[in-house]
Amino acid sequence: MSEFVAASPWARSQFGLVASEVGRRVVQALGEAQVIGSRTQKASGLRHRYPYGSTWISKFDLLVRHLEDLPGSAVVEVPKAVYRLVEINGRILIPFVLARSLAEIPQRARLTSDVLRAEAATTVPRPPEPDALFDLGDTGLSLPRQRECSGGDKPSPVFIGVICNAANDDLLAVMWGNADTIDSRGVMEWRPEYVLAPSGDHHQGDFRSAEGINVARSA
Repeated sequence: MSEFVAASPWARSQFGLVASEVGRRVVQALGEAQVIGSRTQKASGLRHRYPYGSTWISKFDLLVRHLEDLPGSAVVEVPKAVYRLVEINGRILIPFVLARSLAEIPQRARLTSDVLRAEAATTVPRPPEPDALFDLGDTGLSLPRQRECSGGDKPSPVFIGVICNAANDDLLAVMWGNADTIDSRGVMEWRPEYVLAPSGDHHQGDFRSAEGINVARSA
């Protein structure tokens, strides 16, 4: 059984006084969507997971429904998408599937949706190219090459990584955080923490690093 995690200093820096309520509603919305997906899969009687995957859009709809009445919220129309996103305190919430099990949390998160990658790229810079980290200027000094994005001073999105699968009515865990970079394939360098943590497997201030993903476990 997973456990809701109280608002951390990071969450309060993103959402202010409504941080705890944002977290609670995010978990509630995603939990309801998970039930829709898992029960759709079971009702289909099919072995492949298309029925479950086809319900993913309900996560966007339910996030909007649960959050749109909070102070500082706005509903965002996404170009070329059939769904909408919700923004709280200037932070657009972007949900995605992080893993299918707790044993398979990836070293780096990845957005597989072209639409969501395009949305994220407006505010999150791309990583520097490995062979182009430095340019030689006229002075002969090594200068770091500027990372580019089109977002200007816009706040970074909050990415919500969902750990779930078609066999379970319950979410296994949910993580959220900002990304430092995102590449053309949607691979992110991000700094997540639990908003819904695996029961008995999280402690305040306990961090682990797994080659590119830092997981903050908060109580």
